[in-house]
Amino acid sequence: MVAYGRIPGYADHAGRMTAEAYVRRVIAGELQDPSLGAHLKSGFEVRKVQLDITVDGASLNYSTYLEMANPDFASARRVRVCAAQYQMRPARSWEDVVYSMEFFAETADSYHCHFLLLPEYFMYHAFSYLQGESMLGLVTELAKLHDQYQETLARLSRKYGLYIIEPGEGIRIFDTPLARIAIQICYDIEFPEVSRLLTLAGVEVIFVPFYTDEKKAYWRVRHCAQARAVENFIYVVIAGNVGSLRTRIGSFLTYGQSAVLTPRACSFPEKGRRRRSRPERRGHCGLRVGSVGAVAAAARRLRAPAARPAA
Repeated sequence: MVAYGRIPGYADHAGRMTAEAYVRRVIAGELQDPSLGAHLKSGFEVRKVQLDITVDGASLNYSTYLEMANPDFASARRVRVCAAQYQMRPARSWEDVVYSMEFFAETADSYHCHFLLLPEYFMYHAFSYLQGESMLGLVTELAKLHDQYQETLARLSRKYGLYIIEPGEGIRIFDTPLARIAIQICYDIEFPEVSRLLTLAGVEVIFVPFYTDEKKAYWRVRHCAQARAVENFIYVVIAGNVGSLRTRIGSFLTYGQSAVLTPRACSFPEKGRRRRSRPERRGHCGLRVGSVGAVAAAARRLRAPAARPAA
């Protein structure tokens, strides 16, 4: 915390000593000042003495620049994330699917990222080569690839030293050496209560894999994700699919734009959008998420128990 402080007692000593000397003697206990004394007792430290920053006749327009350390502040941690923007396109075999997955893992690694976020339903593009005459048939065939899918993600994670984020089940919190994280899938981010509970539990970054088939659906997810970042003073990372895919049972249409969303109260760009990808194109949105520790410390004020309603 920083503040400006008055030194009204200095007027009685002006001409015999400088304002800086007066402040030093008050700090040493040799002189008394009603305002500065109260500030020192409260835990503030004087960083410098300034002239004409404030208009205060009693202090001869001098003021102190005060600082109080935040006991909850942890050293800032830098986190780099890569939000994949996955283009739906035909795959001729499982090897084609693996090739696309490794493309994003390699890209994330080349940008020195710690986390790679993959979109919801990105495995749909395997439908283009799987045999099935209905949605149920294709999903059944896709489920048979589960073990290969998990093994591939584990291999890529080890090879490139990445945390690879993908949709799962339930509400879970993951403690990593870099940050405490959680995942909310697409529609889930539209409910503020869940994000608040995660924040109260110490989550610093929420990853949101999503699948939207049109622009208005995308903006609903996007605006809600950005609201969660601002409400809870956390980072929210979103990743979706783009393009269209023709399969045996019809076409899948997608619209998306991956982005890293920030708490707007920090010194980030206008609109609270730190980085975003170009819409409807294959690519990624990579960014070093800034001082996670500092943001988390500032957010702790949100974690006080809520007041109970009156009976």
